[in-house]
Amino acid sequence: MPKALKRIKLMLLFPCMCSVAFYMGAQIVTHTEAAFVTEQKVQGSIAAAPVFPKTIYKLKQAAKQHEKVILQVYENMKKEVEEEASIEVLENRLVSWKEQREKVAFERELLQKIYIEMEGYYHQLQESHSQEQLQSVKENLNVINMICKNVDKEAGIQKIDEEIQTLQKRVGAEKEKKLHEQAKEIEKQEAKQVTDTELTVTEQPSHPKEEQQPKPDVDSHLKEEIRK
Repeated sequence: MPKALKRIKLMLLFPCMCSVAFYMGAQIVTHTEAAFVTEQKVQGSIAAAPVFPKTIYKLKQAAKQHEKVILQVYENMKKEVEEEASIEVLENRLVSWKEQREKVAFERELLQKIYIEMEGYYHQLQESHSQEQLQSVKENLNVINMICKNVDKEAGIQKIDEEIQTLQKRVGAEKEKKLHEQAKEIEKQEAKQVTDTELTVTEQPSHPKEEQQPKPDVDSHLKEEIRK
């Protein structure tokens, strides 16, 4: 009888243990699946977040600002080229232009980064098949691309380098001209000094010559002696 009772208890306990194990397994699977779905949603939100219209607008405005700065720098250079100036002013201008060149290079680099970021958003939306956002980003990407091309055409680093080289030649020519003028002035002063010296010598009074005593006439003296 005790053996039969023990067997009945085991038979009742086994289904209970199986039920508990199944329940725990189901909970683990549900939690894992929920976590996976949540993670996907979060990742999707993170990926889509930067492609908000406000983000695209800010990038486009920043690109326009960089373009404005670059074009303004080059425009100022072109104005200064036509101005007459001393050698000192030209040398200071040359230093300033070299500093402005570095500024333009930095602005152009930032502009390129904006284009790359916008291009990344465009490819990202291509994968997500969001046609409405894709079209908007594509249009703004084209705008930024045109800005880059316009900057390179109107005020690229190569054009700025050419202006700097022209100014360097101008400074060199002005220095050479000044040295030539100084040399001519020195020659002129030296010639004047020589002329003044010659005039001084010419104007000095000459010393009167001593009157020469007449030489005694020897023949007349002899004749006089003979007569005597």
